[in-house]
Amino acid sequence: VLDEPVTLAADASLVASLTDLDAYTARVSGPTLRGEQTATLRPGAFTCNATSTAITVQDDATLSSTRVSTRMVCPGVVTDDVAAGDTATETVGAAGAGGDYALRLRNATAASWTTRLRVDTDSTPRFDGVYTLAPDSTVVVRLRDRRAYTASMRVLGTEATATARVTPADFDCPSAATRVSIDAAGSLSVARDSSASCTTSSV
Repeated sequence: VLDEPVTLAADASLVASLTDLDAYTARVSGPTLRGEQTATLRPGAFTCNATSTAITVQDDATLSSTRVSTRMVCPGVVTDDVAAGDTATETVGAAGAGGDYALRLRNATAASWTTRLRVDTDSTPRFDGVYTLAPDSTVVVRLRDRRAYTASMRVLGTEATATARVTPADFDCPSAATRVSIDAAGSLSVARDSSASCTTSSV
């Protein structure tokens, strides 16, 4: 995403702002520098916290790196690694608020995938999570408020995306859920299921 030579005067800096959620590696080297410095940034750093990584040229021509993060209260922002066979569960809304609907994102492959799952109501973010899913692991987001939601999922690396919509009527179906699966190619498939008393359909 950035590859260019830069001549830095004394006390000068080059700043690159990363706004797209992804995994990044920064490498700095030069013909008059001693060695190379590498810094990595995982998707989990993309929260409401202010995070910066600095690679510095020292007086002896060596390179060093430091990372600083300003901690803030981050409602609705989650980053997590889910181990193989495990399930991570999040809740949107308070229990007893009128319903219970499950959004399930499952890695059904033998590889690990990093995903982003976002839930909105009327274009207002209600949940935003970045998960690295090991094989056969699942994320479940339980919706407690009886209202309309839009859930968007993305697989980092393949850029596969999927969208699911939940309406207030969906809360009338016991055990209703939207299931999203990741396949071996890193693609997403979406299906909706419910109890026998409700209609089962693909989304």
